[in-house]
Amino acid sequence: MKIYLKKNKYICFFWSFLLISMFFLVGCQPSKKRENQSNSSQNIFKKTNNITEIFLKKYPQKDSVGYVFYLKKRYTQNNLKSIKNKELINWQKTLQEKYNLEFKTHHYQKYFNIAYRCTDAQRNQLEYVSTLFFKDTYQKYFKYEPQNPFQIVYFATKEEFRQYTKSSAYGFYQPSTKTLFTYTGSGEGTLWHELIHAFVDTNISQNIQQWFSEGFASFYEMGGISDNSFIEGYTNWRQPILVEMLGRKDYLPLDIFLEENEMSEDNAYAKARFLFCYLWINNQMIPFVNAYLYELSPRYKGKELTKKTIDKLEELIGKKISEIEKEYKELAKKLPAYQKLQAKKK
Repeated sequence: MKIYLKKNKYICFFWSFLLISMFFLVGCQPSKKRENQSNSSQNIFKKTNNITEIFLKKYPQKDSVGYVFYLKKRYTQNNLKSIKNKELINWQKTLQEKYNLEFKTHHYQKYFNIAYRCTDAQRNQLEYVSTLFFKDTYQKYFKYEPQNPFQIVYFATKEEFRQYTKSSAYGFYQPSTKTLFTYTGSGEGTLWHELIHAFVDTNISQNIQQWFSEGFASFYEMGGISDNSFIEGYTNWRQPILVEMLGRKDYLPLDIFLEENEMSEDNAYAKARFLFCYLWINNQMIPFVNAYLYELSPRYKGKELTKKTIDKLEELIGKKISEIEKEYKELAKKLPAYQKLQAKKK
């Protein structure tokens, strides 16, 4: 009897323990499942936020009904007008303190602010050609929404420009202030050249080689306007300089030239510019610029960057760098200054 009771006692204890364990296991499982679901939702939310953040940086952002997208935020028309006016007031004050000159200010195409000491008619022309240029070039080469307004300071004369900026150039872009400086009569090519520097600056944070920076910008020193469209693809005054360079004993082959962070040859702008003309003729300028800005220069430096750049050129053109250089030289010698280029048929 005692043995039986003992057995029953142990059996009862066993089943009681099993039932309690199962209760806790079943009770805890949904909680664990909910925790996993919660973590999963948080991860999805984080990913969604990251995707949204990346999406907001992409250009162009479409304006929603009643709202305008500007510098990564959406505004009503009235709010944006107020913000642009504040930008101009603050900027005008800064210029007044720096130069002690009276500048008129104006904003257009939402991204452009201009401080000018020329006639309103001249300013209107500047607005017209810079708007068409932005519309044509920005979306082709650049991925991201501008992170800052494009500021243009337009002095009255070359003498005034040189007096106050201490520059002997036709114009220049200053990354520290995100501002382009030029003067009345400097030419539309100067404006387009410096705007390319501004567009590059607002899209990338890494340093890039001078041959790329100046070659790309110099390509746009020459262009035209027809039927409210920007027309590109010309040789310019640098072409005879390049032909003269090709005959020099100290001419650097392209594979060496592409290694330099700072161009060492005299008049090397002409050489760099025509490389982009060559790419344009071969319908490969857009993919090359995109690759250099967003794939190559952010990841590679020094000789490795040069190798990857040459690999990309060879891939796009379908020829070895030695063949590319031979064709580059032959073409450069044939083309006169101020010649409209003809792109190869695709």
